[in-house]
Amino acid sequence: MWRSLWPGIVALGLTGMVGPVQAQGFLSCVDHLPLAPGLVEVEDGCLNFDTAAGRVAQAEARGMVPVAAVRRFYRSALPAFGWNLLDSGALDATRSGERLKILVEVTEGNEVRVYYALAPSPGT
Repeated sequence: MWRSLWPGIVALGLTGMVGPVQAQGFLSCVDHLPLAPGLVEVEDGCLNFDTAAGRVAQAEARGMVPVAAVRRFYRSALPAFGWNLLDSGALDATRSGERLKILVEVTEGNEVRVYYALAPSPGT
């Protein structure tokens, strides 16, 4: 019986492997923005509304993960979602008339907090 199930189990396991960087989900507050592994979205950290110039959103996530891993994740993942990283060295990106800024901080308790700010890009 195990011989007949083994190919299906292997295939199922491989479908979850999409590369070295894999999101554990997406922010509920900001459409199509992946949540880095080890982070949990802060429910009351969500602000989302539309303006005449475009949408504005803010979100927050936190977790006990290395800052470098979070930065590496977003540098790799954002281009896959159509974001163009700016050369500022920070986690700033643009896409289709929008600008995304991601700020990563460490608290005194070594918890990582990530703040996401989405706004219309200047000049659009």
